[in-house]
Amino acid sequence: MTYEEMKNKHQEEYDTFAKDKIFYIFTSSKEEFEKKLKEYGLSKEDICSIGFGGFIKKKDKEELKNLTQRHRKEKQEAIEQDKDGSGFIKSMFIYELWSHEFAYTYDTEDTLNDLGYTMEQINNDKALKNGLDLAIQCFYRD
Repeated sequence: MTYEEMKNKHQEEYDTFAKDKIFYIFTSSKEEFEKKLKEYGLSKEDICSIGFGGFIKKKDKEELKNLTQRHRKEKQEAIEQDKDGSGFIKSMFIYELWSHEFAYTYDTEDTLNDLGYTMEQINNDKALKNGLDLAIQCFYRD
């Protein structure tokens, strides 16, 4: 499975979960917030924030935690299985380099930050280093 395929699979799973369990309230007043909660049939005691105006029922929080942990684990396992960096890792870097406009900036910093890596970590891991080098080469072809 490529990185993009895994990302799409994970996004579909998250969207399916979120469709019925995550809701957003954007308001600056306590009264409006409480009015919105009533529309959902909830109270402040029923929910917890997931950030950026998003909320989830407390009873669903563990399920969301398990989903995100599984996604991280699947990604990490795919990275670990790519022993030379020419498969999943390369596809990961190509996807994220495109997403972070490497073709215009030729700067890997945003990509590495988004993936949670430092250049030191990349340089100390042969598979990651090779995968990044292979991905960058794709941007320099005529």
